[in-house]
Amino acid sequence: MPNSSTTNIKHTPDRLCGEERKPPEKTVKLAPQQHQQTLDLPMKKLHNILDGMGILGEILTRPPTYPDFRNGFDKDRAALRQDMQQIVREMNRQIHKSYGK
Repeated sequence: MPNSSTTNIKHTPDRLCGEERKPPEKTVKLAPQQHQQTLDLPMKKLHNILDGMGILGEILTRPPTYPDFRNGFDKDRAALRQDMQQIVREMNRQIHKSYGK
């Protein structure tokens, strides 16, 4: 049984659940070309969304390859050693070329 302190809201065409009804918005007649463009916009958005979802499937099926960082210090050390050997060889070649044996 409702409490006497609660307010009763009348359900009339102008007032539903305590909220006033808004008047209908004015309709604007568009030229046939503009009307077709307005109808095409949601379809273009939907097409764009579906294209994006197709790309997601490709990405998820083949994850990107990442470089192998295992034994990184050993690889760097070997690369530095090769570079140093090449520099020493080139310097020795230039010295022998300039000064002879």
